Amino acid sequence: MLKTNRTVTPADDAFWPAYIQAVLASSSAQQEVLTQAERDVLAERRRQVDVEGWTAEHDDERDPGVLVSAAAAYLLYAADTLHPFSQGDGRFSNKPPICWPFDRSWWKPESPRIALKKGIALALAEMDRIDRDPGDESGHSHLNGGDL
Repeated sequence: MLKTNRTVTPADDAFWPAYIQAVLASSSAQQEVLTQAERDVLAERRRQVDVEGWTAEHDDERDPGVLVSAAAAYLLYAADTLHPFSQGDGRFSNKPPICWPFDRSWWKPESPRIALKKGIALALAEMDRIDRDPGDESGHSHLNGGDL
């Protein structure tokens, strides 16, 4: 169980972030808690930062919504490939969806699973960007897991 100086319950706002950190602190616990897909998404986000250089500072220079627009493009590619009647005509592998905010040369969906991994990692990057700017125009607190 989570060790703290006071008793916390799952109803307390402080419980879940501390609990998740405590669980993830153990690498063996991390392997038991996270699915392969979850580990792959977190590894992709880490790759985006470490290899591509898309750091928090870099992401903060982007306009709000740019990262999630890129995420949406990858998710549309996956949806269209897996279920052709979902959103498009199956040609997003050749040309990105209109919501793709970057140069076409950066469009690299490869496969539905890889596109899902990239898209979800980009959505996480957008969420982190929002959380770093608690005074944005939404007027809501994003700190400690707050919602928009």
